[in-house]
Amino acid sequence: MKKGWDLIIGGLIIVLVLCFFVPAVYAQGNITLGRLAVHPGIGVKAEFWDNIYYESEMVPGGKQEDLLYTLSPSVIMGYTGEPGNYLTFGAYSDLVAYSTNDENNYQTLSPFIYFGFKSPMGFYLRAHDNFLLTKDPFGSANSYAIGENTKRWNNKLTLSGGYEFDIYAVELMYENYLEGWDLEKNRWQDRIDHTGGVSFFYNLTEKTKLLGQYRRTIAEYEQQNDGIVVGGRRWSTSTSQDYTLNSFFIGARFEPGGKLAGEIKLGYGTKEFENERDPAGNAYEDDGDFIAETNIDYQILDRTSAHLNLQRGLLGSPDGDASSYLDTRMTFMVNQEFAYRLSASLGLDLGNQDYRNLIPGRPDKQFNIYAYIAKINYNIQDWIKAGVEYKYEHKQASDTDYLPYLRQEYKSNKFTVLLSAVF
Repeated sequence: MKKGWDLIIGGLIIVLVLCFFVPAVYAQGNITLGRLAVHPGIGVKAEFWDNIYYESEMVPGGKQEDLLYTLSPSVIMGYTGEPGNYLTFGAYSDLVAYSTNDENNYQTLSPFIYFGFKSPMGFYLRAHDNFLLTKDPFGSANSYAIGENTKRWNNKLTLSGGYEFDIYAVELMYENYLEGWDLEKNRWQDRIDHTGGVSFFYNLTEKTKLLGQYRRTIAEYEQQNDGIVVGGRRWSTSTSQDYTLNSFFIGARFEPGGKLAGEIKLGYGTKEFENERDPAGNAYEDDGDFIAETNIDYQILDRTSAHLNLQRGLLGSPDGDASSYLDTRMTFMVNQEFAYRLSASLGLDLGNQDYRNLIPGRPDKQFNIYAYIAKINYNIQDWIKAGVEYKYEHKQASDTDYLPYLRQEYKSNKFTVLLSAVF
């Protein structure tokens, strides 16, 4: 308990010192080194969580509660020139302490760098790189190792370039994604993705572009190809889960400044396995389905806005029951600003995990996930914010065989109080 209070009290002291003693010019984000703007930040958070391991209520003694304390320092530095020309880099970090289960304490580090260049002739280049080193219990993108404090890292590098004609534009992109795990039992999920794509845009209006896009991803499980043994099964280059994704999208992109901002993309995707069978002799089956990548903001009224995020795609399986699953997630948030620097948000998360190509004898495997989110924020000043949050999350299994193990079904409540400052 003492470690957690040390973190939270130390963070509060830092924030209060900054509140009262940092010059007002810093509060406007005007710390500069030549043409480089520097934005240090810090946040503190106290959180009550009634299910820190995402355990089912059917597991005796599995559902445990705790108080968590988080200190979040950050620094962002950047140069912004003409529209489309920028250089931004920095790092975010979390230091998390558990009051009772302090063996779960962890830190995260996430450095990043963004670069953009645009010529007056319409040619542009962008390079974005994000790295994450963590031991948090929230699992990977495909929900593997959820509820476990296990060390891992990932890095995403995205390169894109294009040329804008009068009303048309064409863009090429390449993305490299790497994921690695520290423990031997988790390394069968180590993966490297190579993604290439081409997009075409048509300027419907000044701020609205219609788009068509094709992407191809080649995913390789490095440790599986190297012969790693997991649960008595030896993987190999002829049994690994290596696959290729083909994704076709149509949609629209909305530039900031209007009622709409963001991107809507709907389409169809296919997943083709490189091998015929897994280590147990079960056949891999190619698959295809409708997919989506939508992230949009809508300014309904001057003080009322909404946010929609819809993601649907074929992912690698996080366990041995299936080789892949179709993951659908939708988040809808409404934000209302009030007088006296107050604002409130209400949100709904809906999700479905539909496992495909199940091994023989396993019943239908699907999970429905839904969550309710409520937030109240208070802007003490333009650069310092306080807030309270509540989130209820429930994951339900399609068959009772999947209820009591591997965190396949759970309920979770989180209450959070937070304070943050960015200069």
